[in-house]
Amino acid sequence: MRARDLFQESRALYLELWRAARPWHQLNVPVQTALEIQSRYVACAIGEIQAEFIGGDMGTFRHAVLSAAEDFKKHLSLDGPAALRSRSDAACSQTDVLARFGSTLAELTGQLRVANDVTKWTAQRLEGFAADADLPSELGVEPHEVVRAVRAANGDGLYVLRRPAA
Repeated sequence: MRARDLFQESRALYLELWRAARPWHQLNVPVQTALEIQSRYVACAIGEIQAEFIGGDMGTFRHAVLSAAEDFKKHLSLDGPAALRSRSDAACSQTDVLARFGSTLAELTGQLRVANDVTKWTAQRLEGFAADADLPSELGVEPHEVVRAVRAANGDGLYVLRRPAA
């Protein structure tokens, strides 16, 4: 529970940092830096989600998944054209920056496209955790046993968990 509390608090702090900084819209914040801040939020969200899963209360687990996914979509998602427009407007207001911005425009749009793909995938992955809520009851095991089985799996192959023999 202590780990869950720390992840939950950290997730909230990264969300506040994100909302205050609005890094997608800041000309002086590289896209990679925005993705790094976003990934720190996601790491905390996943830590909280996993701690809730191991705790075994699937209602609380579902709430943690829903909360993290909704916050991510609402606050950390990327509207590429809006981000590009904000950055362009900021460059236009600074004559010394405008020429440099123009010369890196193709690179910036490419970075925003990649960031958009990463952000969409991450949102889907966060939502996907909700499907794990039924695993313990379907398999007839405690949540920590599901985690133990997943961690014990070797390699990168596809594994199917099944109910232990009675």
